[in-house]
Amino acid sequence: MIYALWLREVKKYLRSTPRIIGSLGMPFFFLMVLGSGLHAERNYFDFIAPGILGMSLLFTSVFSGISLIWDKQFGFLREMLIAPVPRWKIMVGKTLGGATCAVLQSLLLLGITLVAGADISITGAVAAVPVMFLIAMACTAIGLIFGIRMNDMQAFPLIINFVNVPMFLLSGALYTQQDLPSWLFVLTRLNPLTYGVEAMRALMLGEAQLSLALCILVLLCFSMVMMVLGAYLFTHEKK
Repeated sequence: MIYALWLREVKKYLRSTPRIIGSLGMPFFFLMVLGSGLHAERNYFDFIAPGILGMSLLFTSVFSGISLIWDKQFGFLREMLIAPVPRWKIMVGKTLGGATCAVLQSLLLLGITLVAGADISITGAVAAVPVMFLIAMACTAIGLIFGIRMNDMQAFPLIINFVNVPMFLLSGALYTQQDLPSWLFVLTRLNPLTYGVEAMRALMLGEAQLSLALCILVLLCFSMVMMVLGAYLFTHEKK
């Protein structure tokens, strides 16, 4: 069941060229316009690159939850729920599938970033892939949690943007967290995406404002909590 759901999500992604191209649009715009247009004493393009990768992971992962609403409307979810398998496997399979698609999308963006001249360590970029997968797992689980509780496909993007936009803007993806107002500093520390962005900066650029070990620990814990919550909701979903 887990493998079948994972493979289904990946095949749907690979067969949808417009989805692949469209998902690259906004991160590419932020990367090239902001990264190339705003120069300070440091290379802002290099600084912003891990943050934009975090943006790509966040938006692609969370919006994978809309596929769950499609499955509800076309009856596929009901077929999965009545299957003689533990329901938590549905959550795991769809989360792994959505996370894999998000990582593939972000790897495309990473390739564009490297070609554009970002001073990112190749070794660090490879080492950051597991971190990217952790971010994608947590964000996909968030999208599925919303998806399992909603039936209105048109309302999903509107509601989920109340999660995506604050998480992205409060992650430090576009600015350093030094000298922030105290209330804003606290919000950035409560944001799990902050730790994902800082972990990628530590690996790709060799510098970060948070320790790599702390970032990975927070991402692991948050991913586990989201997975457990999602599995619980799937288990109690009506057939």
